[in-house]
Amino acid sequence: VRVGINAYINGFLNDENIRIRKQPIEFEIRPPSDMIESETITTYTDFHKKYDNFELEVEEGEINQSQVITAFGPNGIGKTTYAKILAGVTKPDSGEVEEEIKIAYKPQYILSDFEGTVQDFLYMNAKGYGTNIFKTDIAKPFDLDKILEKQVSKLSGGELQRLATAVTLSQEADVYVLDEPTAFLDVEQRLKIAKAIKHIIMRDDTSALIIDHDIVFIDYISDRAMVFYGESAKNGHATAPINLRDAMNKFLSDVKITFRRDKETNRPRVNKQESYLDRQQKEKGEYYYLEE
Repeated sequence: VRVGINAYINGFLNDENIRIRKQPIEFEIRPPSDMIESETITTYTDFHKKYDNFELEVEEGEINQSQVITAFGPNGIGKTTYAKILAGVTKPDSGEVEEEIKIAYKPQYILSDFEGTVQDFLYMNAKGYGTNIFKTDIAKPFDLDKILEKQVSKLSGGELQRLATAVTLSQEADVYVLDEPTAFLDVEQRLKIAKAIKHIIMRDDTSALIIDHDIVFIDYISDRAMVFYGESAKNGHATAPINLRDAMNKFLSDVKITFRRDKETNRPRVNKQESYLDRQQKEKGEYYYLEE
């Protein structure tokens, strides 16, 4: 299995001498983002939101230029509530979120009741549709040309997800808030979209806050991360954005899983429970991966 996955990631089948991808998928081992200086785009204080049967507490934090922050944790723990507050859709009961910035928001659940084709939808909603930049930076990595003639109401879950995320990224914004942009997508599509998001963020000196559950996607795209924990459907707590290594260590220690880096591709791999590496990393408190 390992050989097959690595061949897929490298884009080359050694036994058949066939290249299946122009470029390999590269997983970088990056320095913690607190070692990298970048301008602050927005800040927020500690804030609190309470519903009838659920409440969320979020630690104060900041979102920096040219960085992707991911937010992850169990279901029903407040991640979508946090995204809505950051995007200005919902107000916190206490605390403040800076509002003098442009936010482009893709919600978790997307309605497909538009009457018309994908091309019609793009003409009406995607900024810069038809330009070379849109074609190169958005249409191509999101495979939009393949679905242009389809009715929006007939799109599959993955096609609708790609369309909604693409349109969101076409908008002018300081921060892009994307709630589960990889839902219904396969591995290849997820990594293509991750690369496109990173390119747009770096190109425009903006930032993104992404909620997701895919550890490989999170590892690939994140500069910093937030961990959500608590009791599902009752209460949630969110850390401030911290460097990815610390965030992953906290999350993985809660679920008692350890990861290592594949020696050939650097992709994250789950250690077998009670294996030598699993025990060694748990003893050292390094659940994400051991530094060489």
